[in-house]
Amino acid sequence: MERIKGALFHLGVKWESRSRNNTKMWFDESLWNDMFDEAVKAGLNTVFVDIHEALRYSTHPELAVEDAWTKQRMRREIARFKAVGITLTPKLNFSATHDWWLGEYAKIRSTKEYYRVCRELIEEMCNLFPDAKYFNIGMDEEDYTHQAGRQHVNFRRGKAYFDDMQFLCDCVRDGGKTPIVWYSALIKQYEDFKKYIEPEDIILGISHYHGVKPEHWIRTDSREDYYNYYYV
Repeated sequence: MERIKGALFHLGVKWESRSRNNTKMWFDESLWNDMFDEAVKAGLNTVFVDIHEALRYSTHPELAVEDAWTKQRMRREIARFKAVGITLTPKLNFSATHDWWLGEYAKIRSTKEYYRVCRELIEEMCNLFPDAKYFNIGMDEEDYTHQAGRQHVNFRRGKAYFDDMQFLCDCVRDGGKTPIVWYSALIKQYEDFKKYIEPEDIILGISHYHGVKPEHWIRTDSREDYYNYYYV
């Protein structure tokens, strides 16, 4: 597997609750251009882009805010990054804690209609990002701790959670990409993760906010050691 030297750019922001009522993008053209320049200077080869409400989907245009990007605009950015050796890579967070962008569909998780919508969106993004090898589906922080301040608490647990994760991963693989999830699922539901998810099925994204010292980054070629290290 190639080494990913990348960054995450937030284009859509409805993955977090404070932005759930946004009707327009939180976007600054000059900042986007500055981030592009910094990505080039840093020698990145991959930039994951949070899409969410910031794109006018062909399959579900109702999810976009008023001034969302067109797919033509996104294609121009994909080509722009590609010209300097950077692959723009899609991210849609399907976690129950971060799926405000799904609108009414977020209220019907684990249903046939929910699965249909998710598959259509993932398929559309796989086609829009033809050169991307990966697809980040989030799935982090789906627990009471991260929803404790809400008036309406709703999240999946155990087999229900991992059945949906497996479905979403299958959709990504059907689109020719490798799925990535944040490692919260491993930490919070370790035994269920090992029971329901095959290690080869997905890539775990580590969100180590305080990894500022060399000893915080330990290479291991053993998947089991890797799991145990972050679980403990």
